[in-house]
Amino acid sequence: MIMRGDFKGVTGKVVRVDLKRVRIHVEGATRTNSKGQTVYYPIHPSKVMIVDVDTSDKARQKIIERRKK
Repeated sequence: MIMRGDFKGVTGKVVRVDLKRVRIHVEGATRTNSKGQTVYYPIHPSKVMIVDVDTSDKARQKIIERRKK
């Protein structure tokens, strides 16, 4: 869930992570560019709250369990 900015209150899955620019792209946060295409709007991770985590991956479950200790 996005907590601040123009897309406040939007909930969606993270589609892409840009490690170079430190931004994430969320499903519900889109805009139209100059060519008329719909593109994802880059959002800084500090403005986002994690609501639900996909735990279907066993490696991800191990990481979460390790960090709980």
